Amino acid sequence: MMDFAFNNNGNSMGGTRYFFRLLRGWLVSVYWLALNAAVWGEALPIQISGAKGISESDLKAALVKQFDDTTPANFNAAMADDVEWVVAAHYRKQGFLEAKADVQLRDGSIAITVTEGPQSIVRSLTFSGNHGIDSKTLYEYMLGVDPEKLLEVKLPYYPDWLTEGMDRIRGVYGSQGWLDAEVTERVDFSGNGSLADIALTIQEGVHYTFGTICFTGDPRYAREELIAALDLSSGKDFTPLAADTAAKLLVEFYKNKGHFAAEVAVAFDVDTATVGRVAVAFDCHPGPVYRVGRIFVKNSGRLSPEFLPKRFRHLKGEIYNQELIDERNREMMRSGLFKKFRVHAIPEGGDTLRLEIEAEEAQSREFSMELGYGSYDGGIVGMTWRDRNFMGNGRPLSLGLRSSQRGLQGEVLYRDPWWLDGPWGLRARLYSDLREEDGYDRSGVGSRFDLSRKYGQSWETALYFVGEYTSITNPLIDVSLIGPQDYVLAAFGLSQTLDRRDDPWSPKRGWIASSTMDVDTLDGELAFGRATLRYSQYWSWKKTLLAVGARVGMIIPTGDSESVPIDLRYFNGGANTVRSYGERDLGPKDKGGYPLGGNFYTVLNVEWEFPIYGALKGAVFSDAGNLSSDYTPSLDEMGYAVGLGLRYQLPIGPIRMDYGYNPDPKENDHSGAFHISFGMAF
Repeated sequence: MMDFAFNNNGNSMGGTRYFFRLLRGWLVSVYWLALNAAVWGEALPIQISGAKGISESDLKAALVKQFDDTTPANFNAAMADDVEWVVAAHYRKQGFLEAKADVQLRDGSIAITVTEGPQSIVRSLTFSGNHGIDSKTLYEYMLGVDPEKLLEVKLPYYPDWLTEGMDRIRGVYGSQGWLDAEVTERVDFSGNGSLADIALTIQEGVHYTFGTICFTGDPRYAREELIAALDLSSGKDFTPLAADTAAKLLVEFYKNKGHFAAEVAVAFDVDTATVGRVAVAFDCHPGPVYRVGRIFVKNSGRLSPEFLPKRFRHLKGEIYNQELIDERNREMMRSGLFKKFRVHAIPEGGDTLRLEIEAEEAQSREFSMELGYGSYDGGIVGMTWRDRNFMGNGRPLSLGLRSSQRGLQGEVLYRDPWWLDGPWGLRARLYSDLREEDGYDRSGVGSRFDLSRKYGQSWETALYFVGEYTSITNPLIDVSLIGPQDYVLAAFGLSQTLDRRDDPWSPKRGWIASSTMDVDTLDGELAFGRATLRYSQYWSWKKTLLAVGARVGMIIPTGDSESVPIDLRYFNGGANTVRSYGERDLGPKDKGGYPLGGNFYTVLNVEWEFPIYGALKGAVFSDAGNLSSDYTPSLDEMGYAVGLGLRYQLPIGPIRMDYGYNPDPKENDHSGAFHISFGMAF
């Protein structure tokens, strides 16, 4: 699905900023007209001759500051010299190294005569003497363009540009331990000075690494713990910055152990290094262990006065831990309740710290509209009202209505991340929908409740309950294949997720594994059990992304396979599964070609994503999967896809367009399918 959201937060600042941008643009336009008309007091026109390589408008723009309050009466030789220097400098930056300008006051106007000379373009750049860092890396720091396309881009040669590039080369060497690296240049001109061949010679010198690491003063903890906190090892590239950073990491280590006033000084002497190995000493003074005492809150807004103290009260009396405080700080910002949130730890005497919380609440209510298109749902329009601070208790409530060419859906969603002010989170959803599926219509009303808890940063477990009344009407499928048409579902389940991705919306590295298991009753009778497994992994290499995924699901009915209602079965094929098939198009069908769903499915995906231009990316993918009416695990009747796609990256995920080709079509299968959707495929 592809969505476009328009928000109205009751904030008129956007219109105000737009007005001032228009006003600023109008003033700049007036000023530019004034420049071209040369209206500064008395008329003072500018006449430029000889300019071919640079447009007159660019030259006049560079000269704006030179003519402030200038009239024929006060124009003098010093001003003329300044103008000549500015014009020549502007030309030199564009590779005209011999450019000169002559400025005269003639008949009440300024006459600028330019002698450009040849423009020097960089034809080649070579490196020698570089053994520790490859030439390709140095090209990236020096040029920022493909060296084979130098003549195509027509990069101007300018001595200051070369000096800055050489400084960057020294910087990259210095950041990797070559502290004494030197770079010298030789520039040869040919083609009457129009082509510059640059040769850079690098004398790398000694490669410095961390040698012996020792701790003096009062280290307090085992050496192994301190070394782990430093993230250093003997042989790692040494730089003064790396040593200072290690000292700061050691201070963080002590603070997370309660040593709020910890101090660490680092000492080293590069001149005494043996074979480049630099001995480093950390002088440690952790000081006393502090505990959290009183908690004060400075906040004005709709939030209940008890909200923030309750979020931090578990820290009261505990040993001070900066990492825990930072995590709670991030949690408060992620909630969307605050524009600004800061926690200050202040010593109160002895070994006690007072926590002062400064908060500024954000706009809590918003109304949004949604426009989009999905390959299966067709056109989509929706609207949502949301209050992140419902009744002042810091919990979000939202009301949503969504209409597509398939039907209408409404929901009320309430979330409580701190249920009963404990570690569990509550998610309660009430919903109702009317849908036209392939082969039948569906209407339902229901609720779902999830109780979840996170363990650390990655692991989350949840208990859930689903209660729902559903009615299947207008069947075009044989009713004996549909299963129950009017039923009350009650499902009790457990889910677990281990998420090590760097970004849940647009991951570039890491992996996620999840599982669900539930027991389902229909009209009060045990009907079936359900289980699903999912694993996805992501690797980034330069600007490309490789992703692989696997999914499997199983429904075990207490009766025959048709005893499971058709809308509770698994379906396969579509934008997020096997992309050579339309939505729900892979698997068993009736005589009319309508999908029947199944009780066992598999999906395997591999995708390689690569950049095209800016936020636009391309993708090559391959999918495989199957769907069986029997719950017995099987890889029979597999469907396959190979294809190409485009992605346009947005902050909340990509818009995707994919075409999947079916290399092994079964009877009545299509040769491929086109999909438009939103978010990651798997």
